[in-house]
Amino acid sequence: MRTHHLRHLAFAALVLVPACRDQQRLTVPNRALDRPMDAELACVALRSDGTMGAAPALACAGGSASCSAPEERQLIGFVTNSERNEIAVFRRCDRNGLVDLDPASPGYDFLPAGAMPQEMTLTADACQAVAANTQSCDLTVVDVPGAAALAFDVAGDATPGSVTFAVTPVRGDGTPIAARPGDLVAAPPDLSLAGDPANPALAPPPLRGRDGPAAATDGTGGGGTTGGGTAGTGGVEPLAACDPDQPRSVYVTFPGCQLVAEVSLQTGQILQSRQFVSDGAGGFEVVDTGTNPDCPVECPELVDGPIPDPPELGDPVTPSSIALVRRTLDGVEEADYDDADEEYVSGAYDALFVGGPASDELVEIPLDETGWAAPEETLRLRLQDAEGIFRIRATPPMSLGLGALGSFTRQFLYVVAGDGATHVVERDWSNPFQLGVECDTQVDPSSLQSGLGVECIEVDPLAPGDPPNRRPLALGPGIRAPGGAVITDWTFVKIRSSDVAEEDGGASLGLSAPFGRTGVV
Repeated sequence: MRTHHLRHLAFAALVLVPACRDQQRLTVPNRALDRPMDAELACVALRSDGTMGAAPALACAGGSASCSAPEERQLIGFVTNSERNEIAVFRRCDRNGLVDLDPASPGYDFLPAGAMPQEMTLTADACQAVAANTQSCDLTVVDVPGAAALAFDVAGDATPGSVTFAVTPVRGDGTPIAARPGDLVAAPPDLSLAGDPANPALAPPPLRGRDGPAAATDGTGGGGTTGGGTAGTGGVEPLAACDPDQPRSVYVTFPGCQLVAEVSLQTGQILQSRQFVSDGAGGFEVVDTGTNPDCPVECPELVDGPIPDPPELGDPVTPSSIALVRRTLDGVEEADYDDADEEYVSGAYDALFVGGPASDELVEIPLDETGWAAPEETLRLRLQDAEGIFRIRATPPMSLGLGALGSFTRQFLYVVAGDGATHVVERDWSNPFQLGVECDTQVDPSSLQSGLGVECIEVDPLAPGDPPNRRPLALGPGIRAPGGAVITDWTFVKIRSSDVAEEDGGASLGLSAPFGRTGVV
């Protein structure tokens, strides 16, 4: 989805040389994105009370794209513009895509951010977009409704700087860790410690529903289904009103600190953390560093007084990629899956996956509403000759046929690795002591038994050479792009039968679902 929208964001700088005596050059302001790194999409609309509502992007499915009607649901996007330390805003329906947030001032104005913003995430309620600033060692939080109001010119006297704020990650004693953030993912409300009732300082205010104080406990961040129509929407359910005081948090990697931590978006406080420390024998240990991790100082301007000596951590992982895999995908209950079965319902659980370029081991941290699992419960899987881990993506659970054995629900992790391939891991819900197994995607079809229907041929990460059933000339077990291209990321969409139009007896399936069928693509 991100790539699809970024294709429309190419602009050119136009230089005009007027035919005047002194040949002065008039330069049109640069409207190009400068080294864009990541993007997020949200669905927004003007509510009947004059406030902007927000929801995840899928809430705009099938909606209009009328830029002249802010009360109609519209897609709005945010792009980290790393070269200019900004977050650009774009709308699907605009002719030029990018939105000038302050037309009265010269140039093209975007949202101010910290130094070199790169990775982005969107909170579960789509009320805040968060960018990791790798040079200023902080996070930029964007008020999505406020930015949307600027884009739709209904923000009054608000300015781009008034809808963003900086969050500096700090220890429990309030001192900044001064470490550069890497990848990040928003913590769902039911898994966030930002609103821990056991800690009065972090106690959350009552959650608000779309049009009232009803609490939302379904992990959708207040996206209930109550409320009347909104003017101009033709009876369409109004989008949720965002509560700026609602506690929210993000899970963040800090590569130079060998750390992954949960950070409050209200206070910047580290709520929990795990650090990867070298064991001196080529491996690493997972250490619970709680709310007070010790990190090498990478932004000395954040530290008062002398710079402390860096801790002895080694360089075992350099965690730079993180992925959260929910037991329920995007807040959808298990019973709503078309192909859910007992194995999925009873065995799946929430987990955080972490990896980095300095290790071939994929790390899994099981988690629940009480926090992350203890270090001794952390799971690991070594990938075969991966040469480091750069990106982790999970497929939705899917039903796969096993021939005469019937059908079982499976879920896979696609891991973009340093060897130029994507390694595929099948998760294991039945064994609490095993992350899963790596699947060989380069198996020679002639070596398989006809009709067996096996989906995953396990790879032994320590076995030397190629296995006898691997396809000739394959460079390893992973997926590789043709022509020497390198795959850098994956996204997955699950098309359910309810998503497919029923006109003409399903004849429009090919127009509604990729490849003309339901399932995961």
